[in-house]
Amino acid sequence: MTAMTLPEFEFRSPETLEEALKMLWEKKEESAVLAGGTDLLVDMRSRIKRPKLLVDIKRIPDLREITYNPETGLVIGAAITLNEILKDDTVRERYSLLQKAVSLMCDSILRNRATLVGNICNASPAADTAPPLLVLDAKVRIASVKGFREVKIEDFFKDVKRSCLEPWEMV
Repeated sequence: MTAMTLPEFEFRSPETLEEALKMLWEKKEESAVLAGGTDLLVDMRSRIKRPKLLVDIKRIPDLREITYNPETGLVIGAAITLNEILKDDTVRERYSLLQKAVSLMCDSILRNRATLVGNICNASPAADTAPPLLVLDAKVRIASVKGFREVKIEDFFKDVKRSCLEPWEMV
């Protein structure tokens, strides 16, 4: 069995959300957001996806936070791994359904890379985090150079492997 190599691509690692959004806007349909990469890199090796630019968001501080406000609820940054969600006291105490679903996903090694946002952005019918997010009436905050918009999780998914995200947007 031969391993497929990744196609050529440009790799950028912005330090702010604004920088990342600008990069996505410049390349539009030729770019992809990289957080965990557990599905994206497999799709690239298989030539299912061939972005010319990967925008790595792991170094953006605003996307590396889990915050809770009794008025507005839980906010999970796009670069937060599944294991970070499992370790969060607020998730465990207030969102046990989500915590349980995440605990049943893959092994711990994969949970160290995989992200909840990546899981939903794939828009797979088998996305393990979609059912608890639907039950919890979650909202998805979408960013672009044009600003922010919020959509209900049920409106985020459009079809199999298709979300409402435009190529220049990110969660």
